[in-house]
Amino acid sequence: MKKELIKIETLDNEVLLSIADLLKRIEKKHPDHLEVVKVDESHRTILFMSSSYVAANISRILMEKKEQSRHNEQEDMLKVERHQ
Repeated sequence: MKKELIKIETLDNEVLLSIADLLKRIEKKHPDHLEVVKVDESHRTILFMSSSYVAANISRILMEKKEQSRHNEQEDMLKVERHQ
């Protein structure tokens, strides 16, 4: 299975930890589709390897999660990069 390296950056530590938690839960359920490589709280980045399917849909998954937890009205800066 082909995997892609994905990098997520955010300015908000709470968002970072929420996304990291979500990715770790996905990793436990589907270790063949996703592997969290590194969570760097000081630089507010997450690196993970994922199948092409997850990589293609990660922005949608994260936006759904963000909408569900929209208790905070400020705009969170979220950047997702795919590397092949």
